[in-house]
Amino acid sequence: MKSTLNYATWVNHNKEYLETLCDKRIFVTYAGGKDASVILHFLIQAREEFGFEFETHTAMFPTHVYTQDEVHKLDSYWKARGISINWHPVNENESAFKMAKQNGTNPCEVCHSTKRKRFLEFLNATTTDWDSLVIIVGWSLWDLVGYSLEYLFGIVYTDRDALFQGKSIKDRHYRTSQRFYPMLKMKEGYSLYKPLLRYNDQDIKMVIHENQIPILTTDCKYKDFRPKRLLADCYIKMDLYFDYDKVIKFAQESLDLQKASAYTSLDKKDFIMSIF
Repeated sequence: MKSTLNYATWVNHNKEYLETLCDKRIFVTYAGGKDASVILHFLIQAREEFGFEFETHTAMFPTHVYTQDEVHKLDSYWKARGISINWHPVNENESAFKMAKQNGTNPCEVCHSTKRKRFLEFLNATTTDWDSLVIIVGWSLWDLVGYSLEYLFGIVYTDRDALFQGKSIKDRHYRTSQRFYPMLKMKEGYSLYKPLLRYNDQDIKMVIHENQIPILTTDCKYKDFRPKRLLADCYIKMDLYFDYDKVIKFAQESLDLQKASAYTSLDKKDFIMSIF
């Protein structure tokens, strides 16, 4: 089955945002997975049509995932397509993952907090005009569905105050609600842009397959601690397709989705270190 997601479809959904990127510093976060790879694939075409350039950055953590062979494979492919990835080594001991497990917390939190810290340090060191900065991240429609179900299961069907991520259900909901908005313009001028929110995993994977785009194949040892991965296994088995507009409407009406203003008023340190 041919994917319904292609460049023309993507531009149709994202044109109003793509038209704002000219003369901006476009900072693409890339971890080597399918979502960020599809974003790069489309941005290569969009930069010609909409007249912008972009830079691509990878925080190489957890270190066991970014083997020399994996990095060489991905770096060679994207260089051949005109993209030079900025690979950022992260000198952190992975023993923190085991300690998190022993303490009953989610090791994914170790990874997220480490990457956020490195990310903020780099941006503070290299950004002179925050008003011109646009950060692109790769959350997809399946992520939004997963966040919705996490909150629904946690707040309605359990008597627990916390999910197994180690965060309270309400704190987790507050953190993830901002991911439902395609574009957030923050008070310090920079923007957060998520160009894949409308698309199902099947379509994203098909773009990867049809265009033979290499992705990271070394699995993280702690991948099964990610709730959205566990939920995605169910969507795959049931061959589910979701509709973005319906997901947003449900989240707004039934899940107390936070308003965008709850995030756009935050300082960049508070947002990037605690919410992003």
